[in-house]
Amino acid sequence: MFKSKFSKKRNSTSSEPPLTCSDSKIPTVSPPTEKPKKKRKASVGSVFKGIGEALTFEKEKTAEEKAKEEQENLMVLQLFKQNLECFEKSSEPVLLCESLTGYKRMNKAKITKRDLVFAMCGEPVYKGTIKIDCWSTLKMPIDSYSTKQKRKCLIPLDIEKDGYCIECDESSIEQKTELKNMTIVDFESEFPFYKEFFYRNPNVKHYLSKEENVICSIQRFKEVSRCILRNNKGVIRCLIGKEESEKPQCYDKFFNEPKNVICLDNTPELDDALFEMENKSIITHFKFGVIYVKPNQNDENKIFTTSAKDCSPAFWKFLDLIGNKIELNGWTGYRGGLDVKSGSTGTHSYISHTHNFEIMFHVSPLIPLLQDDGQGLERKRHVGNDVVVLIFKEQSNQNDTFDPRILTSHFNSIFIVVTPDKPTIDNIHYKVTVCAKAEINSFPPYLNETGTYFHDDIFRDFILRKLINGERTAMFSPTFRLNYKKTIKEEIKNINEQFYKQDLFAVLK
Repeated sequence: MFKSKFSKKRNSTSSEPPLTCSDSKIPTVSPPTEKPKKKRKASVGSVFKGIGEALTFEKEKTAEEKAKEEQENLMVLQLFKQNLECFEKSSEPVLLCESLTGYKRMNKAKITKRDLVFAMCGEPVYKGTIKIDCWSTLKMPIDSYSTKQKRKCLIPLDIEKDGYCIECDESSIEQKTELKNMTIVDFESEFPFYKEFFYRNPNVKHYLSKEENVICSIQRFKEVSRCILRNNKGVIRCLIGKEESEKPQCYDKFFNEPKNVICLDNTPELDDALFEMENKSIITHFKFGVIYVKPNQNDENKIFTTSAKDCSPAFWKFLDLIGNKIELNGWTGYRGGLDVKSGSTGTHSYISHTHNFEIMFHVSPLIPLLQDDGQGLERKRHVGNDVVVLIFKEQSNQNDTFDPRILTSHFNSIFIVVTPDKPTIDNIHYKVTVCAKAEINSFPPYLNETGTYFHDDIFRDFILRKLINGERTAMFSPTFRLNYKKTIKEEIKNINEQFYKQDLFAVLK
């Protein structure tokens, strides 16, 4: 497989000289503190630099270079043919460059392997003749909740009138897209594209607009350029064509005002800042709330003051299925805000691992109650700050349901209700109902035909992926997206303020 030649793990060198900004209207500037770079021998061209412009002349490739490119092209084609199923029902890119036509893109639901995606983004792909785009950020598919009458489930149906959506079986969702086949929602957003392909890459240029609060990193190839665009809406990857690559500052999908754009070399300082920005955005862990609800219990304070000894054997058996009990004191893994030194949040908790994510459960009955605390404030503090809450609800009869409206936290947005067939240790069956605030789209894995499951590894995988994908989908909702945009906006602003040199631009213009 092809890998990025600029990864720390590799020591191979480029066969081409660094590509430069080719427009006299836009200066290529570096921080004044940087020492002048020594001239490098170019294998396929000589670079003549002037103020704000660069001209690159290519000489005829040697027979050895042509043979190498041909071999790489064949290997790309072979890799593509071996993974044709990943390109069936291709997803649409978030940002489409109209001049690039005929490109094959992956099905977002079939992206499960980082190494494969990175191999299909390697430099030989863009130097060859095969039109493959595994670089661009792809649109999220959306399935709607069904308007059909739902059967009786673990949540009162009248909750829909108050802005909630219910999933009680497979008929609850209109499964019209590839979303149902997605293992982890938006999985590739956790792939470190900048680190793998742009970090310490001398061929990368950065286009900055302090006025528009935009930073666009670009690496040019002969016919296309791969880009990482950062603006107030977020961060996306895209490919642009040869014409757009000549003047990225004039591409209206990047910038509105070309004259305010400057181009910077990939200096270590700027490179490190953008690397750290990406690194902070990559999610490796989750925290989820877990509450135990006894039969006929419908008061929030009583729910949050239930002791561990009052929980049924079926509850602990369920937790042992989806996680592992650990001692908090001295715990060195992800702690999810729990105290691992003094024991203020309890002596034990439950953790889990799946699909390279680490999970900490905030198990309400395991968090100590404060003295004379009839509300379970310490428990509410942790569970109340979880986006997704797992409710283990034991019923006295079929009418004994769990109503999410009794929880006062505005942060709790998704509720996964699990009910055992019986409360004893020999329980092996569960019923499941999922409820989410209306602004959150449906998310996989979807419930089966009956909403019932066996106590086995299949059910474990279902619950853990439902929790993870619920939170990941919630991040696309307007409320959480607004918080994300605020964070991104501030990060871009800080980098622009540090590296944007308007005074140098004025001198070189």
